[in-house]
Amino acid sequence: MLKVNFYDKDIMDKALKFAVIAAKHNRQWVLCKHRERDTYEVPGGHWENGETIDETAKRELFEETGAVAFTLKPIAVYGVERDGSETCGKLFFADVTKFSELPKSEIEKIEFFDSPPDNWTYPLIQPLLLKKLESEFEVNGELKEYIEKNIIPRYKSFDKAHDISHVNTVIKNSMEYAEQYYVDFDMAYTVAAYHDAAMNEGRKEHHINSARFLREDESLRKWFTAEQILKMSEAIEDHRASSANPPRGIYGAIVSEADRDVDAETIVYRVMEYSKVCFSEIPDFEGHYKRTKEHIEEKYGENGYIKLWLNSERNTNGLKKLREWLKDDKALREECEKYW
Repeated sequence: MLKVNFYDKDIMDKALKFAVIAAKHNRQWVLCKHRERDTYEVPGGHWENGETIDETAKRELFEETGAVAFTLKPIAVYGVERDGSETCGKLFFADVTKFSELPKSEIEKIEFFDSPPDNWTYPLIQPLLLKKLESEFEVNGELKEYIEKNIIPRYKSFDKAHDISHVNTVIKNSMEYAEQYYVDFDMAYTVAAYHDAAMNEGRKEHHINSARFLREDESLRKWFTAEQILKMSEAIEDHRASSANPPRGIYGAIVSEADRDVDAETIVYRVMEYSKVCFSEIPDFEGHYKRTKEHIEEKYGENGYIKLWLNSERNTNGLKKLREWLKDDKALREECEKYW
């Protein structure tokens, strides 16, 4: 009887005999068809003398698909057990951005699938590998429970522009980008949840204070290494919209783009609400409208300081709409009046 066992992905290379690469291109699965079979399989092959297992994965991905530009992420070590003996290899995920001509080999062609096919070459193994991969793109249940109980409630006391609704939106957006860029879901979720967590210490340095708050939360060491905590801290420091420098890593780019959430109507609402709460000395609509327009111009105008590091379609379209409103005083005024 055949059995598939999964192990820690940091097992020594010398114990591994093959590499298998679950690959996607433009969010479609990249699968191989062998010349002598009518079924499909995930790219992969055996380790060769002198290689690391990562080098095996890169070589096999090129040889079986022609992939020449891709990111490679280790997922898990797994073993295939038959008749009491087990052979182990490593599962990787690859996001392929460029292919060359398919090298001459036993592979007849590659095909792209929106969802996995039914006719697998190894139907008792390959579906389990994709299921394991999918589990990597889910947030750890214990981590999520801890954050929902201890971190998210902090946002209840913040202004309406940085309240629970805001952090939930940033989390939602971050998870969409995390799926798109195939990064660690636990890290993307945590960065989004903590990105404004120290807003109570002041708006001006909130990114610095929130990063420190994350670093000092000893509970996170249950789920993350010191290196991961540092990366998440840097992402939070880099997320501020007024920063002229690009984020130092992908997690900073993700939370920055998620935090922008350039929905034109939401932006106007948030700026008007902030103005009414923080500039209560302004006596009338005209004063708040003037301040709102000035802020939107300064941040989102043609020469505004906001930067879109991922240039998502949602944010690009929202920015375009805001700039159209800035040129049409009547339209912007009517939108602001909704929140007066």
